[in-house]
Amino acid sequence: MRLRVDQYQKMAELMPRMIEAFRAFRDEDEKDQGLSKELEQRTGGLNHQAKELQEAFIRDMLELEGQVKVLLTEAQLAALGRAAAPAPHGDPKALARGVAQGRIEPLVMARDPALAEMADQLRRFEASAHPQLGVIGMQLLHPQAANELYCLAGSKPGKDVLEGMKVLEQGTYECPHTQYEANEKALAELRGEINIWNLVNGLHLMSKQVDSVRQCAQAAQALREGFFREAWGPQGGERGLLARLVNRSTEEPGRFAGALAAAPAVMGDIYQIERKVRAVLTDTQQQVIRDYKPCLVPPKNLRDPVRIGQANDASASARQLERLRKVPPGRLEEAAERALAAEQEHLGPYKPDELAARRKLLVETARASAAMSDTEFEIHKDELAEKIQPGDRKQELQHQLNDGLAARGVPGKIARFLLLDEHVIPVLARRAGQLANPVAARPQVAANGPAAENCDGGKCALPGRASIKRK
Repeated sequence: MRLRVDQYQKMAELMPRMIEAFRAFRDEDEKDQGLSKELEQRTGGLNHQAKELQEAFIRDMLELEGQVKVLLTEAQLAALGRAAAPAPHGDPKALARGVAQGRIEPLVMARDPALAEMADQLRRFEASAHPQLGVIGMQLLHPQAANELYCLAGSKPGKDVLEGMKVLEQGTYECPHTQYEANEKALAELRGEINIWNLVNGLHLMSKQVDSVRQCAQAAQALREGFFREAWGPQGGERGLLARLVNRSTEEPGRFAGALAAAPAVMGDIYQIERKVRAVLTDTQQQVIRDYKPCLVPPKNLRDPVRIGQANDASASARQLERLRKVPPGRLEEAAERALAAEQEHLGPYKPDELAARRKLLVETARASAAMSDTEFEIHKDELAEKIQPGDRKQELQHQLNDGLAARGVPGKIARFLLLDEHVIPVLARRAGQLANPVAARPQVAANGPAAENCDGGKCALPGRASIKRK
């Protein structure tokens, strides 16, 4: 209870500052004239602070989960395991949830074990990099379980527990629960809008392209909404359907049969619209979307701004070497371990033998760099960086999964970000207005702006923020 209350209070204090920074960032991002260094650092810093708070909370809760786990019997742990097990790929309700979010990947994967295994492996990558609460933390240690647990123990909750429950139910005087939820919603909206602006800016769409993509997005979203209305009745619609699926846990699987049967045809139509969008984009623009990872502050590769989409962009590795060669020899292996931990967080875990080889390569290359003069290092830096550049195993696997789904007519990232995202139509409308009035906004190559510290260690969002040659 104490951990949850502490997390609530810290985030309640942080979120208003995040909202202010995110709004300013969104407004600058929309102009596409380069982002100020100060604003990038402030926005990225607050975002990182919130991320660290969440990660610290998860770590502390997982420690409590471990303490509870040793108190439970094997039968109790088995029951918890069954409750926490993910639904099988063919589960009707799980499929319906996917359809409710405009996705038919679950329907395809239910019939294709190879694609299902790729999806499961990606989930394991994510779980390894970003641990989440288990069923003990989510259920047994949930505030709403407190009264029941004390009742089973034959006692009553103490004053501190009751006060904690009140904070989590009603909030604090400074930040009532309604305000906390409103701030969370505002941040989610701003983050989603910024992500789309980042992508649209990185694509450098021409006026005709903006018009074509916007018309396709309107058609795709109308198809999706029409599907929800037809499949789920007058109270359909995406949000209404999601609420029904979440709240009506006793819903019979048969109730979802009609929607599940109709979904492939609707998504097939959206897939055809996606093909139309692909036809108006250049090859480089398509590569931008293929490599795109939503990120608040995307990195900028100033040294080689045309290398968009190239997996071997080693600028992050070069910066890493610059730091490692300055580390005292006695602390080099410790610094290398931190670097390896960051790599595994963002690129997926290594196998034991891969980790040992990677550690040896990193340490040896750092020592060789340290032995060079500054001039020699500058001459050989790019070559050394290429030598230690890690492969993004998670992204490679994601590309394989996306390609496999596309081969089966499943809409991909173009549909997800440029057709079905709730922010894309208004963002494209504003960009169309800017292009029609170049005095109001003169789009520039984002790579000409100041370098930004990105939020995920050099491997997210738009690689290079490059200029794009027109057809």
